[in-house]
Amino acid sequence: MNEALEALHFAFRAITAHPDERLEDLGYSRVHHRILYFVGRNPGSSVNELLGIMRVSKQYLHRPLRQLVEDGYIQSRQDSRDRRVKRLRLTSKGHPRGTIDR
Repeated sequence: MNEALEALHFAFRAITAHPDERLEDLGYSRVHHRILYFVGRNPGSSVNELLGIMRVSKQYLHRPLRQLVEDGYIQSRQDSRDRRVKRLRLTSKGHPRGTIDR
C-alpha cells in the first residue's frame, strides 16, 4: 500500500509540474486555475454559486477572482434581474482554445 501511495504522489507531481510552472510564469496559482476551470464549466454562474461549487469561502475566492477579472480572463456582469448578483463567464482570453463555444 505504501508503494502505491508513493507512486501516486510522484505521478501527481509529474502531472502538475508543467501547469504549475506555467501558472507561476503568469503570476498565478492553482486557485486561479480552479476558478478558470469552474467558471468555464459553469458559464453564467453567480459568485455565490461558484463558492458553492468550489466549496470555498468568499475570502479564499475574492482576491484571485478579482485578479482574473482585472487581467481579462473572466467577465463579471450584473444580473439583469437582480443587480446584487454578478454573473461570471470566461472571456476569449480565458478560454483554453482562445474562443468561446456558443
